[in-house]
Amino acid sequence: MLNSISTLSQCGYENINESLELIFDPIVKKIISDLE
Repeated sequence: MLNSISTLSQCGYENINESLELIFDPIVKKIISDLE
C-alpha cells in the first residue's frame, strides 16, 4: 500500500516538474535573450 502511494506521488512530482519546465523555459529564454 505505501509503495503505491509513494509511486503515485513520485509521478505527480515528475508531472509538476515537467509542467513548470514548459511554463518557465520560454520565460527564462526570453529573459536571457533580452539580457544579451
